[in-house]
Amino acid sequence: MRLSESDTQEGEDIRHRFRYVLVDEFQDTNHIQYRLVRQLVKNHHNLCVVGDDDQSIYRWRGADIRNIRGFKTDFPGAEVVKLEQNYRSTARIVRAALAVIKPSREREPKELWTANADGAKVASVATSTERDEAAFLVATIRNLSREGMSLGDIAVFYRVHAQSRVLEEVMRTENIPYQIVGGTKFFDRAEVKDLLSYLRVLINPRSDVDLLRIINVPGRGIGTTTIDRLVALADEKKTCVFDALESALASPDIGSAAKKKIAAFRGLLTGMMDRLATSTPSEAAGLVLDETGYKKGLENEDTAESDARLGNLAELVGSIVDYEAEAQSAGETPTLAGYLERVTLVADVDQMKDVPRLTLMTVHSAKGLEFRAVFLTGMEDEVFPYKGLAPGEEDELEEERRLAYVALTRARERLFVTHAATRTLFGQLRYNRPSRFLTHLPPEDVDQLTTHVPPPRFVDRPAWSATQREGGTWRHPMSSPAPPPRIAPGERYVDREAFDDTADHALDGLQRGSRVKHARFGEGEVRRVEHAAEMMVVAFFPGWGEKKILARFLQQA
Repeated sequence: MRLSESDTQEGEDIRHRFRYVLVDEFQDTNHIQYRLVRQLVKNHHNLCVVGDDDQSIYRWRGADIRNIRGFKTDFPGAEVVKLEQNYRSTARIVRAALAVIKPSREREPKELWTANADGAKVASVATSTERDEAAFLVATIRNLSREGMSLGDIAVFYRVHAQSRVLEEVMRTENIPYQIVGGTKFFDRAEVKDLLSYLRVLINPRSDVDLLRIINVPGRGIGTTTIDRLVALADEKKTCVFDALESALASPDIGSAAKKKIAAFRGLLTGMMDRLATSTPSEAAGLVLDETGYKKGLENEDTAESDARLGNLAELVGSIVDYEAEAQSAGETPTLAGYLERVTLVADVDQMKDVPRLTLMTVHSAKGLEFRAVFLTGMEDEVFPYKGLAPGEEDELEEERRLAYVALTRARERLFVTHAATRTLFGQLRYNRPSRFLTHLPPEDVDQLTTHVPPPRFVDRPAWSATQREGGTWRHPMSSPAPPPRIAPGERYVDREAFDDTADHALDGLQRGSRVKHARFGEGEVRRVEHAAEMMVVAFFPGWGEKKILARFLQQA
């Protein structure tokens, strides 16, 4: 039954059915919902709404902040009760959140306060890259765990889903169990699986599972009936579905229209296969996205969802570029098969059951949740705030500010806010300025920290100490060098690295514990030196893990 704003009998019946109306999360209502509420209480005005205009963050899906901000005008007799005491967070976190939201335009004035203790200072951490940022997260999470905090009490927030790719890679490398809340793990996302299936078919057309996944993605009019006949034909001839594509062109069981579509699909694949020999893995990925029309289709959709999917595809290409750089540094030729093998190993990591897990999520997904410790990553202009930076986008910027407020207020005891000087996102390298929201944080409640790589012989300690805090620095406790081999009484060994006279002169004295620099991986620590036709170094790079690199690609740090 439709509720009309006119005085119909149906409308009156519904009004009499509900004597009292209560609405929670009122700041998230849209225009139609607000009209419905007004009509329901038209006769009796028995209405109670609960909401917070500072937490209105769903404008992109229709929520209208004017509903809550105009409530006193539309219902002038309503009593307003402000709930300003925060029972969740420490006093420093509450003051930081309030400082960020206070500059918001037209907000209902509220003075948040808490009876909780001050607690630890908010850490505002400057990192060099997204990998350095991830290394900071890992090291600090491990320290929190040593202090007795469960992984289930810790969350990592990011503004857009694509940021999770690097975070997931590092968590896997460091064997930290994690879960994605309100989203899907990067390599489980549909568009990522689609592109990987195309790439697998190009190097192994006998992979029926992958070919059947992408035979009609994007849509090319090959229906389920035709696909079933192709599979039956492959079974009959005891061959793969790819070979059955050619056989189908002569089959009387398949119509002429379907044959044209099958021929076009087969031609598309064989054409890309022919160009594979002269393409790098990342070029092959770009070729698939362009030639299949997959990228163009998402661009034409022009929705928030399609934009997110395009961002994930760009991140996947960025992952391939990372692999190419690693392979070249190790003196190897990057191949599509090599990358796909690596992805398969990542995807097949055994998932431990019934263990506490770190939570990774977008800030939008974090609404209504709370954690003992929160890491808010990517606090850079054009990442967070993600929108509202262009003239005329003040409303978007205001919503980004409210979103930051929501993120900060999810933390109960510890809050870490990180930003990177450079970040590769959506396949593009960005040079970033810290988020404008950080300028509002109260200096007396914030520790300004800067990450840096550890000294050669780092002694395990908490992620920060009083002396380190004074200098605004931080060290990676996870980067401790490997201990020397244990020797039984009377046993001896020769460290061949210490007597190497074939080393490159630019790396004289290179041995375990030495500090080295790499153009892409940054500064790391040598774990061992190997000798073959050319000197090879195995080094640990925070945020990347152990990498095997030709010595000529390194410099002493």
